[in-house]
Amino acid sequence: MKKILIAVILSILLVVSTVFVYYYSIWSKDQTMESRMKQKALNEVSILKNIEEVHLYAGDEQYYMIIGDDHLGNPLLVWLNEEEIHYQSLKQWISKEEVSMLALNKVPKIVIKRITPGIIDNNMLIYEVLFKTEDGRFGYQYYNLENGQFIKMITLGKSV
Repeated sequence: MKKILIAVILSILLVVSTVFVYYYSIWSKDQTMESRMKQKALNEVSILKNIEEVHLYAGDEQYYMIIGDDHLGNPLLVWLNEEEIHYQSLKQWISKEEVSMLALNKVPKIVIKRITPGIIDNNMLIYEVLFKTEDGRFGYQYYNLENGQFIKMITLGKSV
């Protein structure tokens, strides 16, 4: 009886540790890629001096969107992946706070979950606003990052 109990406990420990190792390897791979992209941005964009935020944007193509400061202290956006790297000063562009106000004016009584910079058709830089409505539906609003112009809104089905 003791042998069976020990075998069951060892089997459970083996399964739990295998699952842990699997999920940890996935998590660490994502962290390693993010670290590599941050280092690539710092190495290849000479005016980037400080990184404040890093977002993974999965549109038609996947980009790491890095918000930081340039050598003069102005906000700078760097978007990159394994093949390419681009950057744009955000000094005269719309801020996340302004986009938040635009989103709340567009659809009152929503809860904004996150605002992420991204890139869509023809290399247009955008802010993607993820929100939740009063009735539990999630949705996205897209705004032009340069001038705050509303692009489109997608509302998803109700979550369970």
